[in-house]
Amino acid sequence: MNNTIIKQMEQARKIIKVITGNNYQVKKLEKDTRKVVRSINPEIEEKFDKLNVLPYGYTLTFPFLNIFVITNNEKEYQMDMSDAENGIVLSYVYNLSNPELSEFGSVQVDKKFNRIF
Repeated sequence: MNNTIIKQMEQARKIIKVITGNNYQVKKLEKDTRKVVRSINPEIEEKFDKLNVLPYGYTLTFPFLNIFVITNNEKEYQMDMSDAENGIVLSYVYNLSNPELSEFGSVQVDKKFNRIF
């Protein structure tokens, strides 16, 4: 495992802790997330690999599959943490109805109930 991936996994662990109040195994979350992503559209996973993006969770709110991601840009990590503390998580929002409208953006999480919506 290279240094960038290790840093991305640590960042994901920190964000998950801020959002849910719990510690989760990021490697397992990544594996489960990739499995779901592949089942919907394998090209998304290829895009993540090409861009060195780490997927670590997801929610499905039809018609959107919100895939939580960590980029390889460490300069953004502090901002990502600040956003997470305010209930905002960087995501790739896959539009199931219109895939061509899919994009990177942010989704809101409900920290009061330690859940993602």
